[in-house]
Amino acid sequence: MPGVRSPQVPRSYPAEQDRKFAKKSWAPGYLTTRPGARAKAFLYPGTYDPAVLTHEERLKDTLASAELRQISGGGKTTSRPPASLPALYALGRHDTIVCGRTSDCGKDPNARSTEFIVPDSGHSINVSKGARLFYEHTFTWLESKGIGVSQPG
Repeated sequence: MPGVRSPQVPRSYPAEQDRKFAKKSWAPGYLTTRPGARAKAFLYPGTYDPAVLTHEERLKDTLASAELRQISGGGKTTSRPPASLPALYALGRHDTIVCGRTSDCGKDPNARSTEFIVPDSGHSINVSKGARLFYEHTFTWLESKGIGVSQPG
């Protein structure tokens, strides 16, 4: 699509080159972040507790390059489910993987069909300061679709 960037994970490399994954058999195209690159790739300054960084590095996993191709057009991809299936498309406001260098998904063409922009978040919404708002929005959205959320007893 002309004029739309293809998302990337900054400082990524083939998974088999990483010490954590070297002894496993990986199909071509699996990536992981270089040591020390998790924050730049998935977080955004000021939107997370710095204590998260240690856990991000220790628990890091792989990413298939095909996943990146699926988000290359933001919300205008073939990966979205049919209209008959409800799906909430949300992004962290500062998701630099999807929205690139603008670092504001509220203004980026790659996020044009995003239904909810999570403030105070990078790509990793679940570990951001915006996570609680995202969860609240998600539960409200589920209820609006007739999908009940049972609370623990």
